[in-house]
Amino acid sequence: MNGLVQNQEIFETSNQQSSPHEKYYKMEFNWQKQLLMLEEDKRKYIAERYAYLLSTIHGLGALLVSLVSSFVAVLIIAWSHHILNGLMLFYILFLIYLGFSVYKGFKYYSENLNHFQANFLNSFLAGDFKINSDAPKQ
Repeated sequence: MNGLVQNQEIFETSNQQSSPHEKYYKMEFNWQKQLLMLEEDKRKYIAERYAYLLSTIHGLGALLVSLVSSFVAVLIIAWSHHILNGLMLFYILFLIYLGFSVYKGFKYYSENLNHFQANFLNSFLAGDFKINSDAPKQ
């Protein structure tokens, strides 16, 4: 997401040798800070959309790990029992297809989340959002 946000100051930390994790934490802090300054209905929509994208990514990631584990188990069973008949080949190909499909969804939603956050931060820093008058000042 670093390349998607126009104002790179939101990634800067006091440590010149900061890790990507520290830069991400700094960006998350700025993301939350900007959200707190929005009106409640806008903040609620953005928070719900973010939660949806994040939960979808986590769900697809867990499914992908499960599919890879199943694929490895099927290969071990097929190899150890010298079973490579048509049905076993079908299972293997089906798991490969499912794994590829889930990976594509995982990648899509991950990129979607990055663009969602980056576009929000770009819009907010450009002054496109009305700031809640009760929100804490920057």
